[in-house]
Amino acid sequence: QLAANHNPNPQVIDALVAAGSDVHDVNYLGETALIMAVNSGNDTKVVSALIKAGSDVNARDYQDRSALDYARMSRRFYVVKILKAAGARS
Repeated sequence: QLAANHNPNPQVIDALVAAGSDVHDVNYLGETALIMAVNSGNDTKVVSALIKAGSDVNARDYQDRSALDYARMSRRFYVVKILKAAGARS
């Protein structure tokens, strides 16, 4: 998850998943790697790689916020579009 949070390279996501990392794990705030990637302002390629790896686009953290909520709050409308195309709901 931390690699997803601080990494602009989607190939690292692919390598971590291939090595057995679970994209559904959460941190102490209940954030998935996808939520952290959206919050950290990562490139849309990282967000797309996490979705491709099977991230739950509707997962919510302990504040009951999803990746879509965070993308909207930070006005990252292209990420909103990617998340919605992957099935994210409000």
